[in-house]
Order: sequence, then structure tokens, then C-alpha cells
Amino acid sequence: MPPLPGCFTQGRTVGKCRERAAEAIAVRIAGLEADGEPVPEEFGAPQTLTVTVAA
Repeated sequence: MPPLPGCFTQGRTVGKCRERAAEAIAVRIAGLEADGEPVPEEFGAPQTLTVTVAA
């Protein structure tokens, strides 16, 4: 299970995806804190995935 279930985003470029991911994570964490919920700690190493899409 991901550390922040329900936290996802998308974008047209890698840069936009990274920008939006940072925003989504910040908003999710702020929401957890505002609700008095614990913020999960990440465990394990991040995974990198490469996908080739036919044009």
C-alpha cells in the first residue's frame, strides 16, 4: 500500500507531473494534520518505472 493512499496526480510533462505531485503530497499531508490523523512514514526505497508508449 502506498504511504499516502488516494494521493495521485498527472501532467503533460515530467516537470508538470513533479510539480503537481509535490502539491498533491503537501495538500494530503495538510489534510491529515488538520484532521488530527497521523502522517504515514515512507518505508523502503522509491521505485522508478519507465513506460514506452506507442505514438
